[in-house]
Amino acid sequence: MGKDIYKKGLILLAIIVIAVITVLGYLIESKDNNEVLPYEESGTVDDKSDEETGTDEKEKVSLIVVDINGAVKKPGIYELNEGMRVNDAIDAAGGFTEDVNSDYVSKNINKARILRDEEKIYIPCIEDDISLIEENIADNNANINTFNGKININTASKEQLITLKGIGDAFAQRIIDYRNDKKFSNIEDIKNVKGIGDKTFEQIKDYIRVE
Repeated sequence: MGKDIYKKGLILLAIIVIAVITVLGYLIESKDNNEVLPYEESGTVDDKSDEETGTDEKEKVSLIVVDINGAVKKPGIYELNEGMRVNDAIDAAGGFTEDVNSDYVSKNINKARILRDEEKIYIPCIEDDISLIEENIADNNANINTFNGKININTASKEQLITLKGIGDAFAQRIIDYRNDKKFSNIEDIKNVKGIGDKTFEQIKDYIRVE
């Protein structure tokens, strides 16, 4: 009699354990199927990164305008990114024509030179009078570099820089070397050039500009 009761008790306990395990398994499965993601994982609009939403603005690129004519396929005025070079302007104009003066171009035109705003570029043809072309180019570039009697230290030639009081050939070359690495953002930056201090700056500050 006692053994029968013991066996029945074990069977009842086993049934209870199985029932509990079954119920727990059902509850766990139900929770997994209906779980709501935490706020930070829910994909709400407010939680998206700048990269996903496109709110991370790219730095705007400054533009320059150049005029290129002569032995190019599409002469005209072109808007280019600041820092682009003469070769980029030639490419924008469609490249050279068949009558280009190749010898003059290879010897006298530096296609790696960085362009200046408002610059005029002329690519000579074979039949052009080179002396007249060079004179016109020099006059045009002088107008670009000098405005209201002030010389643009970011673009002026060595010959124009040495017209400034206290600036000789060596200092003019240092100015050019400096701006090739980093443009002058204001006229005071010229004092960053080795050898140009407050005294020299006071002599030239009324005769220089950066734009």
